[in-house]
Amino acid sequence: MVEMTSVEKAVSVLDSFRGELASLGVTEVAEANGLPKSTTYRLLSHLVASGMLERDGLKYRPSWQIFELAQSSILGRMDGPPALALPLMTELYVETRGVIHFGVRRGNEVMIAQKIYGLDSVAIPTRIGARLPITTTALGKALLAEQIRKEGRRAVPATPFPRLTRNSKVAPQLLVDQLARTSAMGYTVDLEETILGVSCVGAPVMRGQRPVGALSVSVRSHSFDEAKLSKRVVRYARLLSDMLVSAEEEEDDDAPPNP
Repeated sequence: MVEMTSVEKAVSVLDSFRGELASLGVTEVAEANGLPKSTTYRLLSHLVASGMLERDGLKYRPSWQIFELAQSSILGRMDGPPALALPLMTELYVETRGVIHFGVRRGNEVMIAQKIYGLDSVAIPTRIGARLPITTTALGKALLAEQIRKEGRRAVPATPFPRLTRNSKVAPQLLVDQLARTSAMGYTVDLEETILGVSCVGAPVMRGQRPVGALSVSVRSHSFDEAKLSKRVVRYARLLSDMLVSAEEEEDDDAPPNP
């Protein structure tokens, strides 16, 4: 077994804070990374000294410096997909009063990159930065359907699929059949497959022929109108796709000419 370098250990420790818990103690971080407590404490102290983490009593949590660093990524830029999506997501919320998400794919998960909701929206325990399975969420399925369209059946993730509710599709054929029913019309659905009582419609956001994310709206299942919601989500996803292409063309126009 290859021994991790100090940098790799520090990155692994920092990655421990990716989950739902707001803060972690030395023992929790040590167990998550398979490191001795003494080594873990030393790494945590270095990360606090560098400004990446801060103390929270006897525990540790990510600092504002991490947030600032994240804003330098493409997802945090003013011309990045989440920022461009925000005004359209606001309009979609006004029309539907649902919870509006913009997500990007990360392996076999979809990461929430933007979220809009109101007091009258259904309560959904998601947050920016959280990850959910691509096989249960409308966001993830929208991105997966695009990959299946280009690559065929081999794009279907390996089993077992996560089962978040009794409605989650755990058999590959059931998922493929569901995607085939709606993806030809430009959208996908989550019918209480992620959260019971909540149904969702999602659509891919494209930059040319390449999916860069997905847009979705989630509502209470008893008020779910697939036909009406799918038209709205598809329309706004296409508007965002057009905006991304325009932003890219403007960037090319501003680039200095080759010598």
